[in-house]
Amino acid sequence: MIRKLILSVILCVISVTAAAEDIDWNSDEINWHTYESGIKELQSSNSYGVIVLYADWCSVCKMYSKVFKDSAVVSASKGVTLIKANAETELKVKALKEYDQKYVPKTIVIDKNGQIVSGIFGEKRDYMFFLPADNPEILLELLGIVKSLNERV
Repeated sequence: MIRKLILSVILCVISVTAAAEDIDWNSDEINWHTYESGIKELQSSNSYGVIVLYADWCSVCKMYSKVFKDSAVVSASKGVTLIKANAETELKVKALKEYDQKYVPKTIVIDKNGQIVSGIFGEKRDYMFFLPADNPEILLELLGIVKSLNERV
């Protein structure tokens, strides 16, 4: 009886751990950068980019990752530097994580120095970097804005 209980607990822990690592951000079709490589790319191209902060434990992050499989999002992401960073483990994104409360996922437009570009969605408000996890429309709008900014540079 105790062996079955221990085995059940072990299997639960293994399945939860495996599920936490299963976030599929569509890396086959989206050219994701690490924070470091993304900032280097932005600096060398003197452009703006988008950073997505997430956490492995976050169920909304898992849902949001599916938006990046949308064919319109894949197409719109071409020519935009996209950075994906784990808000729990990437120390260099601490300021971004703590700006506008501590929540994930956050989708933020940044400049070549990794600084937040303000005013994209109006004045500062709570949860201003939270995009719908089930609808790509606002993300598509955001990618269009970033492309427009990059055309002006």
